Amino acid sequence: MTIWHDPNFYLLLGIIFSGLIIWYALQKFSYLTHQCLFAALSVYLVLAGLFSNGIGVYFLIQPFYDLVSTIIISVSAIIFGIFFLIMVFIQFGSKK
Repeated sequence: MTIWHDPNFYLLLGIIFSGLIIWYALQKFSYLTHQCLFAALSVYLVLAGLFSNGIGVYFLIQPFYDLVSTIIISVSAIIFGIFFLIMVFIQFGSKK
């Protein structure tokens, strides 16, 4: 079994792509004019970051896959998750 055929890999790709789209949308909207939308996008980006980190750790502990591809995918998923979480905290810190 390879990591490329695991359904969780496709879930991870969907989470990362949707997280990038939500992060881009979060950059475009102002907190003062769209408070509810800003809050909803922030919550979704936090969830995307947490799910990305969780699936990255899940792939790290799986012994069934190729080691190199698993480490690359897991570390990149964890980096994306940390990026999403940091961006949300930066947005909340700088809302004016």
